[in-house]
Amino acid sequence: MRGFARWAWVAVVLAALPVRAETFKFDAAKLTIEAPEGWKCEIENNVLHMTQPDQHVAIAAFSVDEADLDAALHDLGKELGSVIKDATVEGEGTHADINGLHCELAHGKGTVNDNEVEWGVCIVGAEHPVIFVGFGVKDAFDAHADEIHTMFESLHAEQ
Repeated sequence: MRGFARWAWVAVVLAALPVRAETFKFDAAKLTIEAPEGWKCEIENNVLHMTQPDQHVAIAAFSVDEADLDAALHDLGKELGSVIKDATVEGEGTHADINGLHCELAHGKGTVNDNEVEWGVCIVGAEHPVIFVGFGVKDAFDAHADEIHTMFESLHAEQ
């Protein structure tokens, strides 16, 4: 978990290998997700990194054991706090059910290197929870909302 937020932020800046829309599988969680077409994707150290083509949005995802979820979220919060300055949480955390999977969501704003950014975290309840962390330049989440929505709608638990 150490350095996770830094990996995610590097994904915003660096280009990964280009791929067509492709399904990724989290074996431990028994969960699949389809990356948006045209997004650059790579898996490094069991973390899926997805970067939007203009690199204005990056999303990283990883699974954890249920018993380790609280510690993972605590470490993630510390990492995000070390990267995002003046971070705020927008509204209250929400939840959604996507294809029978319970999801907890939070999002906010802050600055990185004096640039305004947006961030979001989604915890997907699966056999092993999957944590999605997204970063974007100001207003990028809104600009790419359809792609992000379609990606999350593609979440499915394996039978």
